[in-house]
Amino acid sequence: MRVVSNYLRLPQKTFWILDTLAYHAKSMYNVGMYNVRQHYATHRENRQILLGLRPDLTSGVDILV
Repeated sequence: MRVVSNYLRLPQKTFWILDTLAYHAKSMYNVGMYNVRQHYATHRENRQILLGLRPDLTSGVDILV
């Protein structure tokens, strides 16, 4: 796998804005993933949704905690 890395010279305010947006995007993803996992653990539904998002979490796992 080849990875391309770019380094941007950004003003401090622009960097702070991008860093804050990335932090909040990560947090929103984690909250959504937590809610899907908790729903699956309690109701045993939506396994296909969880498989589509993170197959590594559900391969061979019966109960997600």
